[in-house]
Amino acid sequence: MKKAIISFLLVITSIVLYSKTIPTLKKIVKELNSYQTYQSNCERTFSFPYGGTMTFEANVVTQKVPSDTLCGFYYNFEITKNTDAGETGDFSYYFNNQVFNSFKGKVRKTSLLETPEAFKDLKIGGGYRPAIQRSHQLFYLTPLMLAKEIEEAINNKNWIIVQNTDTIVSQEQCLRFSMESNKIAENPLNSNGEINEVHTYIEMYFNKSKLYPVYYAKKIKTSSYSTFNTTYFRNTKINPVLPQNYFSEENLIHQIPLGGVKPAEKEMLNPSSLIGQKAPEWELPVLGKDEILSNTDLLGKYILLEFTATWCSSCIPAVGMMNRIENKFENVKNVAIVSIFSSKVDTKDGILKFVEKNKMRSAILYSATEVEKKYHISSYPNFLIVSPKGKVLIYYQGYNETVEKNILSMLSEYVDLKDSTIKEGIDSTECKVTIAPVPSISVKPDISGDEHNPLYILDGVIVDKTQFKAVKPEDIKSVSILRNKSETDKYGEKAKNGVILMVTKKNDSEASKNIDGQKFLNFDNHTGPVCPMRKRNPL
Repeated sequence: MKKAIISFLLVITSIVLYSKTIPTLKKIVKELNSYQTYQSNCERTFSFPYGGTMTFEANVVTQKVPSDTLCGFYYNFEITKNTDAGETGDFSYYFNNQVFNSFKGKVRKTSLLETPEAFKDLKIGGGYRPAIQRSHQLFYLTPLMLAKEIEEAINNKNWIIVQNTDTIVSQEQCLRFSMESNKIAENPLNSNGEINEVHTYIEMYFNKSKLYPVYYAKKIKTSSYSTFNTTYFRNTKINPVLPQNYFSEENLIHQIPLGGVKPAEKEMLNPSSLIGQKAPEWELPVLGKDEILSNTDLLGKYILLEFTATWCSSCIPAVGMMNRIENKFENVKNVAIVSIFSSKVDTKDGILKFVEKNKMRSAILYSATEVEKKYHISSYPNFLIVSPKGKVLIYYQGYNETVEKNILSMLSEYVDLKDSTIKEGIDSTECKVTIAPVPSISVKPDISGDEHNPLYILDGVIVDKTQFKAVKPEDIKSVSILRNKSETDKYGEKAKNGVILMVTKKNDSEASKNIDGQKFLNFDNHTGPVCPMRKRNPL
């Protein structure tokens, strides 16, 4: 009888507490949704599914825009301090259906009008890669998104919501809430046939008088991995007056947004600059073996190099591609399939777990941060094909089915699958490349002025960027990138920033004779989904 009374009292107490908790949270939601502008300095620490943590500080600025159908607000996320320099982007700007991401001063513009597919979620296995406007993890810590998360928890019976004892954080008196949920993952069984349950625990602290966020923490645990993240909000300003045209391309180019980073005058190098050149040397440990493998060990073979990471959602479907290519060429002695884990946050143990879970079959190399620098890697996954004489033939950024078809086509062109020999007529010193057309090709947007643009040549005729981009993908025969001074001198002063030559199928008989018969091909503008280095989101 005594136990029954105690249980009854506990239930009554819980109901009373819950009845006070929900109205308080609804009041917080209303307050968060009312902000027209918002600014806060965030300190964020997070872990990766297969090991490793990162901390960075950022300035967050938002402006509510009810007419914006993609987010409902504009944002600027500026990285102000990074404990892992070189892994984090400079800033991420969103306004007018455009995202501007900067990494090491290199600004990439993605617009809904030109690249609508980038603004859609991409399903990957049991998860998904968020649309580009929602791809930055700070997006989910903005007032409107925090309000949305609280509302969804209130309306979902799977969440247990508790208002805990008030606390003090950074000398601020705070209301303290916790939310907890257990649910079955979208993929109900893991690789071992066990039920894949997802446990989520969230803590949120809000200033007691003004109700703005002060602290946020989330822990996620599944049968496969566990992650956590914590965020402190400091120097928060509610409805600050932003400079006129703060969210504009003009402001982005000509000003330092609230202490941020100006776009660099010179473009950051990427693997495309290596095409036609001798591939940088490397010597790396092989996962699971007590041995070292180097590029010189593989001379005489065509090498497919993949740069990848455990935390990259786009790298998971790329595993399937690498396995299928490995299966096709496993008996071909003149082809080597190699995956290199080069991210600073990836550990040997984490890589091993990732490899085992995803059943990777290619040769796995790691501890490659210095090699990554040599190859100018700034996102994952990246693919390069290296000739038997050690020259870089081609570079792809990101993965999709077209990338896979093109890589398979090229390797099959180079190698005779029947007798495992290199086909006659393939001169690796000339880096000749022929591939099937890709679904889309775009010229890298330049927001720093015409003086930094390359020279565009279409079927032997100089054209402007608009004409160049207007060519239909199915009409493209090849694209050539000229960077070396010896190659661009013939075009004069206009070619000081390089030359991009496009040959269409209807005109390739004459125009394809460019570069003294050599064709170098580069697909640098997101030929497939890609995980930028710390605009990244762990799974």
